[in-house]
This record gives sequence, structure tokens and C-alpha cells, in this order.
Amino acid sequence: MMNSKKVKGIIKFSITKGIQNKWFIILNIFILLATLVTTNINSIDEFLKNHNINLFDEEFQIEVVDNENIGFEQIEKEFEDTPNVEIKKVEENTYTKDTITDTVIVIEIGKDEETIIKGSIISKESLNAEIYEKIYTSIEEIRAEEFSKKYNISLDELKIMNEEINIERIMLAVDADNYETKEMIKYLSTIAIYIVSIIVFSKISNDVAQEKVSKSIEYVLTSVSEKEYLFAKIASIILTVLLQGVYCIMYYIVGTTINSLITVAQIQSGETINLLELVSNIDTEIVLYILTIVLYGVLTLVLLGIIQAALSSKTTSMTEASDTMTLLTMITLFAYMITLFMITPETKMSLLIYILACIPLLSNYFIPAIMIIGQATPILFVISLFNNSCLISL
Repeated sequence: MMNSKKVKGIIKFSITKGIQNKWFIILNIFILLATLVTTNINSIDEFLKNHNINLFDEEFQIEVVDNENIGFEQIEKEFEDTPNVEIKKVEENTYTKDTITDTVIVIEIGKDEETIIKGSIISKESLNAEIYEKIYTSIEEIRAEEFSKKYNISLDELKIMNEEINIERIMLAVDADNYETKEMIKYLSTIAIYIVSIIVFSKISNDVAQEKVSKSIEYVLTSVSEKEYLFAKIASIILTVLLQGVYCIMYYIVGTTINSLITVAQIQSGETINLLELVSNIDTEIVLYILTIVLYGVLTLVLLGIIQAALSSKTTSMTEASDTMTLLTMITLFAYMITLFMITPETKMSLLIYILACIPLLSNYFIPAIMIIGQATPILFVISLFNNSCLISL
């Protein structure tokens, strides 16, 4: 019979000790500030621009060598709404690697018999992605116009020819609604779980190894059993990490709320925000998918935490404890890679995939992936959750 009162006491003590650590507090202050800045970066950028404070954008000077007069006006038009960019036409490029500066860009364009247009973009080092994209787009427009003139084809016809063919892929037995959104959520959640797993593995292996070396655990085990202490240690570490996750969500909510208040303040009079309509537009499938990922993520963390603690208890040094953490990390990465190769909308589901999805550790990645393509069944959830629960209770 588990001594629940003392186990709860150990969990409470460990969590309190963890969150009162000065580094935990410093980390949360940093995360809070970083979240506030990132969620309100557009408002901050706009405020600075309105007050003529330039922190994010450099002043660029674009010099265009267009001796055949085929594209300077197009480039100038492309950048007419771009601040901090000055464009002028020159006869030739006079810069070398020693004389060109970080804010100078030289564009050379001319006609070519084979490719219609030839061009060069010259700078000291790499370019701002937005500026490069605008230059590339303008040169594409110049090329299209010259091609149209040479072969007597209208620009509209040429645009149609250059567009990708719209082929709709329909699989009647697969429900892949919101595929891209779910795939993005799966990708981000996998990274999050992977990072959290490393933190949990590291904390458990270090704590168990240190207590074995210091013998401090012997005093604790006089009042609770080894199994109870192990459970309390794992639970406290995972709860501390989950608590950190809750803090991060709260910081994000605060940041987005501030951003929303700023947006509402900028809305013109007469315009309203229908909150009921916003809530009604929330996709229930996406919410269910996120809840499923959280559920399997927590179960997997608990299971991996138990395995990590069991392995660490068999080690005799900090180095061996670290090796066990590396082993489990590689196992989780291997499980994720299997999912990538075995489950896609184009893959025909098989009995083997369903069996693998019911195996603990693998189910954390397989179930969300199967949900994306709409092939998850209630019995699959029941069996996989039952297997996870049974393995954890052992």
C-alpha cells in the first residue's frame, strides 16, 4: 500500500524547491520578456517607425546598371512602397570587395539571346530576404515583358503558362481536412516533446546519480519504499516541467492579449469585433487533435521518466547516467523517424501500422500521425491508452 501522504510531501517539497531556485526565476523572467517582445513585435516596429527610430531596418542604396533601358522603371516601381531604400541608375559598377559597403546593392541587367534576360545582384555579403525577393520578382517581371515582346504573346497568356497546374488530389477513404494545420501542430509538438524529454531525462538522471553518490536517499528510504520514492521523484520533475509549460502558455496569453488590446485601440470607430463569431469559428477537430497530442505527450513523458529513473538507478557514475539519457533520446528520435517514413496521406494503412500504434512510446507519434489522415478509430485510442496505462502502473 503506497504511503500517499508522504509521497505527496516529497512531490510538494521537490516542486517547491525547484520553482524557488534562482535560475528558474531568472529563466521565467527571460521567457516572459521574450514572449512579450515577440508577440508584439509588429506594434513595437510601428511605434518606432512613427517616432523615426530605426532599429530593425537599415538604409539601403540600390544602384541599377541598365544600359539597354529594359528594367530600371520596373525595379523602381517594385520598391516604391519600401521605406529606407534609395534607387538610382548608374552607367557601370565601380565597386570592389574593398570599396563596397554593407548597405550598397548593385543590379546589372541586360538582354540575352538564349535566356531573354541576364542579370547580376552584387552586394558585400548576404542580403535582406525581403529586398532580395523584391529584386528577384522585378527581374522576373522584366523577363516576362521582354519574352512577351519577342514572341508576340500577351502577358496574361504568359502568366497562365507559368502557373502551376491545379491538380486536386482526392482520396475518398481518407479524411485529410486541415492536413497542413495538423501537420504543423504535429511538427511543433514533436519538437516541444523532444526538448521536454531531454530536460526530464537530464534532471532525473542527474538527481538519481547524485543521490546515489551522496547517499542522501538512504535517509528518505527509511520512511518510504524505493518504488514510492522513485514515483515521487519522477512525478515532481514532470510536474515541474509541465508547470513551466503552463507558465509559458500564460506568458503567451498575456502577450497576445496586450497585442489584441493595441489592435482594438487602433480599430476605427464603428467597427466591432464579434467575439461569439470568433469562438464559433474555432475548428473542433484541431482542438481535439491538440488535446490528443497533450494526453499522449504526458503519458509518454511519464513512461520515459520511469525508464530513465530505472536505468539511472543501475548506474555507478554520472557518466553512465548521462549515457542512459543519450540512449533514451535516440530511442525517441528513432520512434519519430519511423512515423515519418511509415505514415503519410499516400501510404496505405496496414495491420502492422495499427499494431505499432498501440505500442507505448510509439503511440505518442503514431496516433497523431494517423489522426492527420483521418484513419484513427475509437478502438485504436482505447487499446493504445490501455497499454500505456498498464505499462506505467507496472
